[in-house]
Amino acid sequence: MNLEKFPLLFSKQKAKASMFGMEQILSKCEQYFMRNGLKSTTMDDVCRFMGISKKTLYQFIDQKSDLIYRIVQRRVHEEQKMAKVITLESENAIDELLRISRQVHEKLQQTPPSILYDLQKYYHRSWELMEEHRKHFVAAMIKANIERGIEEGLYRNDLQTDIVTAIFTSAIPALVEEGSVIDNAFTPSEAYRVFIDYHIRGIASEKGMEVYGGSVKI
Repeated sequence: MNLEKFPLLFSKQKAKASMFGMEQILSKCEQYFMRNGLKSTTMDDVCRFMGISKKTLYQFIDQKSDLIYRIVQRRVHEEQKMAKVITLESENAIDELLRISRQVHEKLQQTPPSILYDLQKYYHRSWELMEEHRKHFVAAMIKANIERGIEEGLYRNDLQTDIVTAIFTSAIPALVEEGSVIDNAFTPSEAYRVFIDYHIRGIASEKGMEVYGGSVKI
């Protein structure tokens, strides 16, 4: 799968020391936001949690929305990098999809639904970055996975790749966004696990179902 045309979205810092400082800030702030939410958290809260002054924080970050954007940017970068590594190391298309899906499932388990709601409602630039990732990188990854599976004889050879890809990527918001058709009925991670099983069973050939049946599920 050639995904090189999708560059990693987290640019390199000029100074190694600054990069280390930024990585520490983003990692710790993400932990804090996951526990305490986005909207109600202030920059004062962040500074107290990290044990640093506002002056130090503002050497790296202009404002709260910029901090949140950089955290989202970092996560998107990590997910893209992870997907590319798994694609290269996976045994076949089903193994690839399951391994990537396990990583996504784990992230969903760690992410409170309120985080996604706040991103969509209050931090539009960050939400648009996630949407760009879904509509372009995820779509390209799924399309390539389907094509690989067909070549390997694991997916049905009568699939209309573009349509299946569009269905997959369009379904994701319904699984994770507050106010979706499954809202309050299931957690996003539960819905995602069932969706991946549904997706594979819908596209797998007889040979593919044999491989899937012997695989470790999400």
